[in-house]
Amino acid sequence: MIHFLLATILFLTSPFPSPREASPLSSLTTFSLSRFQMEMIPGGFYFPTFFENLAPATTFLIEESNGFALLDPPRVYFEGDSITQFSWSVNQFPTSSSLNPGTPGVIPPLGLVSQLQLARNSPLSSWSGMNFCLGTPPLSSSSLALHVSHVWPNMGGMIPGATFMLQPHATTEERDNLLSSIRRQFTHNTLVDLVGRPALSFLELTLGATYFRAERQFNDFNHFHQFFKEPGELTLFLVQAKKKISAFDCEFLTIINHISRENLTAELGRLPQETLSSHRNSIFSGLNFSSSWLRARLSFLREKNNLNPQTINLAKELMDNDGEGFFPFEKWGEFQAKTWRFDLTLPFSFNLGSSLKGQFYISLKQTNLTGKEASHQFNPLLFNNKPYQVIIWQGDKDWQNSNGYFRSGLQAKPSFLAAWF
Repeated sequence: MIHFLLATILFLTSPFPSPREASPLSSLTTFSLSRFQMEMIPGGFYFPTFFENLAPATTFLIEESNGFALLDPPRVYFEGDSITQFSWSVNQFPTSSSLNPGTPGVIPPLGLVSQLQLARNSPLSSWSGMNFCLGTPPLSSSSLALHVSHVWPNMGGMIPGATFMLQPHATTEERDNLLSSIRRQFTHNTLVDLVGRPALSFLELTLGATYFRAERQFNDFNHFHQFFKEPGELTLFLVQAKKKISAFDCEFLTIINHISRENLTAELGRLPQETLSSHRNSIFSGLNFSSSWLRARLSFLREKNNLNPQTINLAKELMDNDGEGFFPFEKWGEFQAKTWRFDLTLPFSFNLGSSLKGQFYISLKQTNLTGKEASHQFNPLLFNNKPYQVIIWQGDKDWQNSNGYFRSGLQAKPSFLAAWF
């Protein structure tokens, strides 16, 4: 039913940008959700909802409803590619994480997102993945927009007479009795979103902030009909400044994120003793210069993540409830990444009997990674509650490495194709 309602909303409103919201991404390769559509769809400003219910050719591996997955690292399969190959950007600034490939290094405040764009790999575009387009809600020249929401779960019981729709599992009675009545859910969540646009004659300045605090309930597969609770919080802050200097439109962007969780990987069905506490901070700064003959972007992303296990030297039962946690020993310690990116685009146009338009582009990236990785001393392995083996770890280790890439290309569009794209 919910998918039918969402499809109806999308049918009544175009999924492509309006002329005022024109995007450099081709509509042939990009699926877009406008601000109006985001406001009409339940949970539309939560980008996990975009992947879970709307985006084509994607599989979102985290259960999402009303922002439930907002605290989780996104795991997005797109057009058959690995989740570690998925790309993220904000206003076309690349912001993919170097610490956790396939996840965003930073997320902009939710109230400043004017459009969600998903672009596939194509010769028509030098960019692919998820892009957050920034824009402010309708404001006067100098004003604030404040949004506050809170969730109170379990405020009522079942609708009278509706229990007939909850049929038991269509197998044996013995199997039905093994179905847990506990489901993951919010115990509470609070969201505060603030957008401001100070009145400055010499500069177009935009400020935004989002604070999200939630407590979630997950199944505890150590015990039947049991659960454990995980508190978490998310803080997003953004400063954007725009100014026209001579022939150039200049943009400066800074985004700061803080994410704190007590049971990372609980969203994957891990047992509470297998989860980790996570405290992640990241800051992004970027400069953009654009004109009719040049577009240049320079950016820097710094990430830091502290991970600590809930249980040291935990024992692992190999008869896992779903097999996903066969080897649940995630890396932990203190990890940092510094990423520099530079993108240059040179548009061109020729008219020698027939017109030819295109662009030459260059992308550079340099990443430095450091880690103070810690480890367990040992981990006993059990099978059906009987001793099986013991993993002996080699001890803590510090490491660092650097990597970079260079990419260049040329895109051209002859006149007989111009009317098609």
